[in-house]
Amino acid sequence: MDLRAQNTAERKKRILLAARQIITAEGLDGLSMRKLAAEARLSVRTLYNIIGSREEILRALVSAGMDEMDALLEATTPLSDPIARARAVILVSAEHFIADPATYRPVLLALYREGTSVGGDAFSLGERAAAMQRVAIEAAMREGLLRTDMDATMLGWQIFLSWAQAMQAWAGGIIDDAGFRALALYGLYSALLGVAEEATRPQLLSELQRVQTIARWALQGACATSAKTEKEAALAAGEK
Repeated sequence: MDLRAQNTAERKKRILLAARQIITAEGLDGLSMRKLAAEARLSVRTLYNIIGSREEILRALVSAGMDEMDALLEATTPLSDPIARARAVILVSAEHFIADPATYRPVLLALYREGTSVGGDAFSLGERAAAMQRVAIEAAMREGLLRTDMDATMLGWQIFLSWAQAMQAWAGGIIDDAGFRALALYGLYSALLGVAEEATRPQLLSELQRVQTIARWALQGACATSAKTEKEAALAAGEK
């Protein structure tokens, strides 16, 4: 890396660190470009030149987290056990966000609500996450653990979309940490069971049953929370 690229990388780290500090202290509403520039000791123009707009900075926070996840997966869960790798993709990503809810809950919820989870750079985040599963699925197919009559890319996307629904519920405070993990894993095992070879099915079914009760509790709690919110909204509307 040349000196210019190194300086750019260092300033990007400062920007993202400052963004996390502001969001943690003041929430997402406290994150303005001027405040971020002051916290990072850079100009507003530099923020735009290095990363981009406020929304692009939010996406960059998630992307940087995915870089950390990639490194951890490579170091701790080799592809020699592809089913374990697929499971680790779910758990490592969930744990990364769970470890810093003050930052990631508002960031992930904002990206989802603003519709930036589809199209453009944000779509590439989902594509990258789905590819993490695709790599594990392809390895499992090569080893004869999964059938090859399903497209690995599409299956990776299906697993990611199931994970994303659990993430959205967690980010919105509808389910807790355990519910996030359980629902995301349930989605993984359900998808893999659909293409599992007979010798692989018992392990996957056992894993699914292990998280099934927690996943059910999480859904029941989510339904109760949703019903309560709707009732409160209706009462508030009636009072007006």
